[in-house]
Amino acid sequence: MRYKYTIFLVILLLGTFFISGHFFHSTKAAGQFAPMDVGDLPPLIMVSQLLGSDHANRTLQMSVGLKVRNQDQLNTLLHDLYNPSSPRYHQFLSVDEFAQQFGPTTDQQQAVKDYLTQQGFSVTRTYPNHLLIDFSGRESLAEQVFGVTINDYKSPPGRDFFANANVPTLPAYLASYVNFIGGLDNANQFYHPPVTSQNYSSSTNPNAGNCPSAGQGGGGGGISGSQVAYIPSQFARAYNYDGLHSAGLQGEGQTVGVFELDGYSLSDVKAYTQCFGGGNVPIQNVVLDGFNGQPGAGAVEVELDMELILSMAPKLSKLIVYEAPNTTQGYNDEFARI
Repeated sequence: MRYKYTIFLVILLLGTFFISGHFFHSTKAAGQFAPMDVGDLPPLIMVSQLLGSDHANRTLQMSVGLKVRNQDQLNTLLHDLYNPSSPRYHQFLSVDEFAQQFGPTTDQQQAVKDYLTQQGFSVTRTYPNHLLIDFSGRESLAEQVFGVTINDYKSPPGRDFFANANVPTLPAYLASYVNFIGGLDNANQFYHPPVTSQNYSSSTNPNAGNCPSAGQGGGGGGISGSQVAYIPSQFARAYNYDGLHSAGLQGEGQTVGVFELDGYSLSDVKAYTQCFGGGNVPIQNVVLDGFNGQPGAGAVEVELDMELILSMAPKLSKLIVYEAPNTTQGYNDEFARI
């Protein structure tokens, strides 16, 4: 009798062990799929007027930003790159080298892509550094999958925008290596202070008709005595470019890329280079995220960047102008593309 009782206890204990093991395994698996917050809310919604739920159900162009690996080693590298006493001083990494050492793993990137596809989104682009995955889908699908409500708001200056009212979520097994989900709002836009137009006198340039001349006011002056505008020769002196130019260094064999969130007027740039040089440098436009490339309110900033570079380095092999919409999504995609 005691023998049978002992056998019964052993069977009971084994059964409990297997049931408990299965339970803990199931609990662990369920925990991997528990929703976890990813990223933050757009700060602008905290000071804006809520207009109500957004019912546009537009197609959103979104992105998932992944975390870098080996953050401590990356911090050390960044310090060493700019430390003249380090053997790694100015030993910059290629994109491929960065991806191998610090980018998300191929498996991590693929897991995010698989999840997005399984949920009904279309993955539209990935980047060599593995840090960003672009995708698109309907607004209603984004609300459902990421557990957010998208509302309409009016900002203090009066601009209407849409934004998620709560922090998006992802399953825990993905959230652990995801930084943010972008494109759920159009709250952020970058802008420059107002630029006041002024009329300047001209002097004859032997190469190209009437061009602005340096002013003669105190402190070096600007254009025709202006204190706010300067011509390239003044910039060259201020930043020691004139010494490079005297040594025959004018950008030969180099390519420069500029980050821009607007288009530009090519005729404006040509008018500038006719006066100050750089007109023979090939200009290549790289347009992202469906941007139309047309000059808008920020075009003056784009043209200033281009004109100063062309006049300081008039023998560049190429000037590449990266252009994207003035949105957080455009900002992220453009940096990832560069």
